[in-house]
Amino acid sequence: MNFQPVIEIWKISDLMVIKDKVTIFPHQRVKKLTKNSNITLIKSVLLGDLDTPFKLCDIKSCLDNHPEDFDYFNPALLEGFTYSIEDCQHRLGALYDKVSDDDFIGEFENRKQEFYDSEIEVHIYRTTSAQDLIRKFGKTNSGKKIKTSEMVWKILNRFNLDIKELFITPKDYVGTLYNVANKSLSFERIFYGNVIKMIKVCASYEGLIDNTSTSDSSIISFVENDHNIYDFVNILNIFDEWIDLIKVKDKKSEFCFQSNLFFILHITKTNNIKMDRDKIIELADSLIDTRSSAGPRYQVILNQLTADK
Repeated sequence: MNFQPVIEIWKISDLMVIKDKVTIFPHQRVKKLTKNSNITLIKSVLLGDLDTPFKLCDIKSCLDNHPEDFDYFNPALLEGFTYSIEDCQHRLGALYDKVSDDDFIGEFENRKQEFYDSEIEVHIYRTTSAQDLIRKFGKTNSGKKIKTSEMVWKILNRFNLDIKELFITPKDYVGTLYNVANKSLSFERIFYGNVIKMIKVCASYEGLIDNTSTSDSSIISFVENDHNIYDFVNILNIFDEWIDLIKVKDKKSEFCFQSNLFFILHITKTNNIKMDRDKIIELADSLIDTRSSAGPRYQVILNQLTADK
């Protein structure tokens, strides 16, 4: 494992030069900037209080030394990125998204050039594998609880990549459900975690896996098993109809409503039950129960829909 970075001294202006060449890999947390993050950064730099180095990964050198991680590194290279952020995304986010000429007033009057000429320490990881970058992130952030959706998101295998390509990259499911831009990483991860839960529960009732549990460890294990995406084709084919139905509801952002509606569609299709759209929506509305996990809710719906068969 290569965690010995190349240590370089850059100016803040050097970070600005690479602004469009920097990306964030899936194992990192979602960036959340505070109201005054720009002022905090400027003050830290000008007072010489910026003790923590910026940490970046040289993507090409990592891929060159770890061709087995092609699916992880190459998409970033194809999009024109040179570096990934490994431990500094909030400072870089403040620099790239919030610092402006308007900030250099009052105590910072006439200090704009001084700010951009200020030298900072930059650590660059080269020739490091994707898994080692992920382990490094986990070690650095061991004192902060990482959500299950974040842990699932970063798993490196074909199944995970295929699900993302189906539901995150080309679709506008996220924008439809949460009324946000499709590229909102925070909502992408929330939605992705929900997709995995719904697929897992339905797969259990199709006999593809052993249990319906949606506990943290069970969901992580489910994704780590690297299933063949084609085993779930009957489930995956429901999503387009599901999103068409869910668009009309104010409760569309609530997971209970999302999953109840999806389970109804899955049960009606696998059991040859005929229901019109209005009845499906009406039933989903009546079944919302935030106290129950997804698996038990599926069983309740199944019992109700098959009681008269």
